Amino acid sequence: MEGGEALKRAKKMNFLLSDKSGRYKIVFQNRNGEIGYFDQKSRQEFVEHPLTLVKNDYIISEFDSSQACFIGILAGVSIEKAISSGQSPDNVGDIMNKAPKLRVVK
Repeated sequence: MEGGEALKRAKKMNFLLSDKSGRYKIVFQNRNGEIGYFDQKSRQEFVEHPLTLVKNDYIISEFDSSQACFIGILAGVSIEKAISSGQSPDNVGDIMNKAPKLRVVK
């Protein structure tokens, strides 16, 4: 399959991560497993670990449902990797207890 044809097929795929209804949009995932996301309202970018995003109900609820599901899967995979690699539970706990960079001020 030639490159141009593969690109055309990829553009027609409708099962990719949707971002139709959320305030936040996933932009990338880096090699450390952190998620880069974009706030479409304030036009700011953030990079956080999936466990941090899942822990914060306000932030995760502002993603499109398919993207929130994807973040949840990544959080579960990162916990499973930490457990199977023999990392101490404190490492996972440290990530989960890390405060998100985006905070709601009322």
